[in-house]
Amino acid sequence: MRYRRLALVGLLAASGLPITAVSQNTTAFSISAGPSVPVARFKDTQSNGYGGALAFILGSNDNLFGLRADVGYDKLRGRTLSSGGIPSQHILSGTAALLFTISGNVIKPYLSGGLGSYRMQADTTGAKSNTRSGFNFSAGISFPFPGRSATLEAQLHSISQSNATPLRFARIVLGILL
Repeated sequence: MRYRRLALVGLLAASGLPITAVSQNTTAFSISAGPSVPVARFKDTQSNGYGGALAFILGSNDNLFGLRADVGYDKLRGRTLSSGGIPSQHILSGTAALLFTISGNVIKPYLSGGLGSYRMQADTTGAKSNTRSGFNFSAGISFPFPGRSATLEAQLHSISQSNATPLRFARIVLGILL
């Protein structure tokens, strides 16, 4: 519940930000991949897996704020318990976030947070998918990479559950800006 309030306050604060003229905007695409790690209650049934995302970034060289839209995929492996095996989870996500970039000469730190939709499906025959809302926060750095820029980022995703504690997982990714 605390994270939902924090996300709401951040989005409300962002709505009052000055909007930069279109001629100053820059756009970028990003592709990233790395390990996915279940957090809190989710690690009771899932173990580490992998994930990745494609992102569209709309920002500005003259403004600290930008917008980001991600489409991600994660697969967390099911745990084997004494009572039997638990199936792996496939998570397809779509998120929209506010991006805050801190000025830097070579390495530029950034923060991001937003809301999204998460479609989860167990890795078993005939399993039904379940779509829930959620939010994510991330912190990362962008740095020069031969001919491009690269990013290293840690993301925390929280997926709401009806009448239960949210499911959370972290994604640690290395990305390339295209």
